[in-house]
Amino acid sequence: MKGNQKEPKLTYALDAFGKMVYIGSVERGLSCNCRCPKCNEPLVAKLGHEGGRQPHFAHSKYSDCHGSYMTALHKLAEQIIEEEKAVMVPAYKEIDSQRLSFKDVEVEKRVERKDLQPDVVGITEDGLRWYIEIRNTNEINELKLEKIKESSITCLEIDVREQTLENLKSFLLNSTEKREWINNPNYDAKIVVAKRNRVSKVEKYLLSCTELTIPAYVDYTSRKISISEAFVLSKTADKLFSQVKVLSSDGTAFVFNIGSRDILENNSQREHETKCNELNIYVDSISTDNIIITNELDISWIYNLIYEQEKKDKLDNYRIDSDYEIRHIEYCKSECEYTLHWNQCIYLENRYVYEGKTYIICNKKKKEEDKREQTKNVLAPSHITNTSYERTTPERYLPNRVVQKEITSIIVSNEDERRIDDYYTSLLENINSAFYNRMNEKIEILRCGGAKKCCGIIVLFRKNDKQYYLYGISIINHKLVFIDIDDYISRKYAENRFSNLVKDWIYVIDEADLDNVNPFQLNENEISFVF
Repeated sequence: MKGNQKEPKLTYALDAFGKMVYIGSVERGLSCNCRCPKCNEPLVAKLGHEGGRQPHFAHSKYSDCHGSYMTALHKLAEQIIEEEKAVMVPAYKEIDSQRLSFKDVEVEKRVERKDLQPDVVGITEDGLRWYIEIRNTNEINELKLEKIKESSITCLEIDVREQTLENLKSFLLNSTEKREWINNPNYDAKIVVAKRNRVSKVEKYLLSCTELTIPAYVDYTSRKISISEAFVLSKTADKLFSQVKVLSSDGTAFVFNIGSRDILENNSQREHETKCNELNIYVDSISTDNIIITNELDISWIYNLIYEQEKKDKLDNYRIDSDYEIRHIEYCKSECEYTLHWNQCIYLENRYVYEGKTYIICNKKKKEEDKREQTKNVLAPSHITNTSYERTTPERYLPNRVVQKEITSIIVSNEDERRIDDYYTSLLENINSAFYNRMNEKIEILRCGGAKKCCGIIVLFRKNDKQYYLYGISIINHKLVFIDIDDYISRKYAENRFSNLVKDWIYVIDEADLDNVNPFQLNENEISFVF
């Protein structure tokens, strides 16, 4: 009981033979011949009257005995297990909870090691011993726990502190609450035997079956194979792991690793010297009683040589096709000018992961055609004194949102020139300064260059270490417009592009995009992009 909490009425006590008896089974008063389970003093059986107080035991004379109820719980729990020769035990690993039955029960019997004295020892038909600790005060301490494990003792602790004497029997025999395995080598041994039997069962099945369903793997679909031959490649001494090689009717070889999930996952860490069609069969869910149904086998791929060979053949076909080029993904991320959105690149034909490396199939022919078209459309620089605004709509857009066509016909007034000069000056003052755009993204201006011949400015800024953006600011039809030119993850390429653009800016937005461009705004104390 906690603190000064009053103990419940004592309804069980020790009779003359040292057995716990119920108040309803004894005579009234001292004639009950019962004693306190805690202090061993005589007790009076107060049976009361119908409709009166609860019948209970009380000390025959004044006593300062405290804790008699908890002691009664402890002794009664031992007696119930001894009489019923059973106790409900909780689940352990893959073994479900169950009522454990004993052929013999020993209560507080002295053992060779006094420091490991158990409350109850149950002995099952197979001769295994099960220690049961009844917890009504303190739990098993760390020292005793360590000794239990060192001695390979199977021990269950049952906490009875919150139980009543009246419900204790049902609690011990029917519930799994308030109990835990302290150590359980008995079940560990049974689990090993069950695993071994499952491995053996699956092994025999593979050696005798004539067809087997192979699971899907990425683009490799599930399929049924006919087996022409099967034999055991190897197995461990404890027979918890077996490796069976199966040959299909077309001569394809498959190697199956058979074992529990924990064993096979550890096995997967080893180096596989020979690449072959290798799969795992997990036996954890296999019943040792029922026959094996092939579709219920838990099979997963380790290495699919068939699928890898198919990818190799496809890569080889691309290698000999002059219309395509194969690039490693790292090249695309660091070297290609379409780097930032390589997985959305219009030249991306396919993507393969082979031997742990990712390869990008680039449509070389399409890229070269676009470059030739691009070169053809680039005109020599001219002055901005023309009176018409020439626009062109190409058949294909490059990854940026602009058309590569020279700005040849912008009407610029003195006021426009002064305005662009003011923006240029403000940008220069903010080089290497960090600020936030209206999407609350932190950006930093790295470089700013004037493109005076088209009354424009080229700006390079970054949002983080892997995102660099190029923008142009110009006067078009007396409006200041913000032109999204290009983005990169390589600062080197962004810097080179910046220098070329400052030298000879030849970009103009497409007519269809004129309504969508956003102004680049400069306030007195900050610069902010409006996206």
